[in-house]
Amino acid sequence: AFCLDKNKESGQLEVYWEGDDDELGDGDDVEFLMEHLVRISDLRKKKLEFEDKFVWRNGDGKYDTALPEELDYFGETLQLNGKMTTSEWDAIWKYCDALILALGAAILSLADEVSLDESDYNLVLEMSNFTSDTDNSNHEEL
Repeated sequence: AFCLDKNKESGQLEVYWEGDDDELGDGDDVEFLMEHLVRISDLRKKKLEFEDKFVWRNGDGKYDTALPEELDYFGETLQLNGKMTTSEWDAIWKYCDALILALGAAILSLADEVSLDESDYNLVLEMSNFTSDTDNSNHEEL
């Protein structure tokens, strides 16, 4: 298991692995993390496609940030048809982005330990939106 923290002085993200040095992540952990990073990043690419399907629009065809005040929660006034508000939608994607960031940081922290090849290394940088392995201060919100 790992923890992700932001250094207050440098603004850099730091990964801490639980346990002794012998229990640090290994190749199997990187493979597991990489699999999920790719899976969630692929899902992220479909955000706009999913938005039309899952986010409620008002009568003007615009996305609403909150449900109308007159909504009867038993569905008598308005049928949402199982859709969510944009605030719920945005919270889901903020969480998704945090997962991508954490998985990418964890993989990069093990890059030297497991001899991560250059193509995988660059893929992680791209998917996690890191500019380099030492400059990750561009992630302001954790």
